[in-house]
Amino acid sequence: MKKLLTILFAVALGLNLSAQTVSPTYDPDVDGDNNIGINDLLALLSLFAENDYDDDGIWDSQDDCVGVYDECGVCNGSGLPEGYESCEEYYGVCSGIESVSFNGHNYSVVPIGNHCWFSENLRTDSYVNGDDIAYHWDTDSWNEETDGRQSFYNADSVNLDFHGRLYNWYAVNDSRGLCPSGWHVSTDEDFIELEIELGMTEIQANLTGWRGTDEGLKLKSLEWWDGNNTSGFSALPSGFGMATGYDGLGVCGKFWTPVADTGGNSQMRRRLQGSFGGVSRQGASKQTRFSVRCVLN
Repeated sequence: MKKLLTILFAVALGLNLSAQTVSPTYDPDVDGDNNIGINDLLALLSLFAENDYDDDGIWDSQDDCVGVYDECGVCNGSGLPEGYESCEEYYGVCSGIESVSFNGHNYSVVPIGNHCWFSENLRTDSYVNGDDIAYHWDTDSWNEETDGRQSFYNADSVNLDFHGRLYNWYAVNDSRGLCPSGWHVSTDEDFIELEIELGMTEIQANLTGWRGTDEGLKLKSLEWWDGNNTSGFSALPSGFGMATGYDGLGVCGKFWTPVADTGGNSQMRRRLQGSFGGVSRQGASKQTRFSVRCVLN
């Protein structure tokens, strides 16, 4: 303790000696108690070695782009070259991006039609602002859930590594954001456009239940089931979570594809299943845990 106090005194002395260079907007009273004490000094020390080189108010360790985005949304990009009328024409729908780093994982992406998709399931355990998404699995209180929850199949880390996490609708719908900045959870409309791109008619795509012929095969990965993955979507049979436990690993994959919420306890999802070539569009309870794919805005 004596050593810690000595260090803190030295820091405080250093701050005092260089006070004339401190920004006039800096408020050292972090805890708001009108005194500069140990809590304030500890808060300062917790930021030791942090930088904000581009002066955008976000520490570089948390910043998606250390620098500036060009007109095409590329970090430190050179902008739209002469002769191109749009960023999409030059970069494609994925804006030249091959992968996205988010909360400790690097996600591969794939262009399909007019949208850029994650080609793997989301696995973040926190919202965009850094708040944790509660890990919770309690079948006794399942039907009372009204806040964001996440888990992974059978709490097995191997399943987490391969299949990502499963989320309830409340996590998907949380205003703090589940996908990286500039991306969103795939919507019903996104999936309808995807299914039409892969061969469904507009009439088929807007029906519920099982629709289509081989669109599901085009979405499924080559591993684990009967897919050909010509779309590059690489869907896995990651299963799902429900009130009685986990089910469907190796058999089916389910994804949240929400529509505008009108109340009630049901929201839209997509289902792919071995031996079925089409795609199921159906409602599901908001407490159910499904996989999530992100789409570029």
